[in-house]
Amino acid sequence: MTLFIACVVLLLVAVLELVRRHKLREEFSWLWIGACVLFIGLAVAAPVREWLSARITSAPDVPFLLLAVSLFLVAICLDFSIQVSSQSNHIKNLAQEVALLRKTVEELQSDDSER
Repeated sequence: MTLFIACVVLLLVAVLELVRRHKLREEFSWLWIGACVLFIGLAVAAPVREWLSARITSAPDVPFLLLAVSLFLVAICLDFSIQVSSQSNHIKNLAQEVALLRKTVEELQSDDSER
């Protein structure tokens, strides 16, 4: 359990450093920070972990923490998929606007050359 806590604390420090260096946007960091705090809490609070483990699965503590981390990673992947889809739609709309503006500019230039 100590190794797990050390890894989570290391991840938390890495996330904070990435935010400080502007390599990770703040809006994404809150999810990571929250997960780190939750994982540290689950690792430290054995009764809570055992109670949750008994409700979710009959497996011991370590597989439960693995399940929790896996579910978090799935949630992160889903969040990133949603954001990529949103950005893709935004890029498509911008490309269409640029094409319309380019057509307008070409029409204006052809009108000027005819005069």
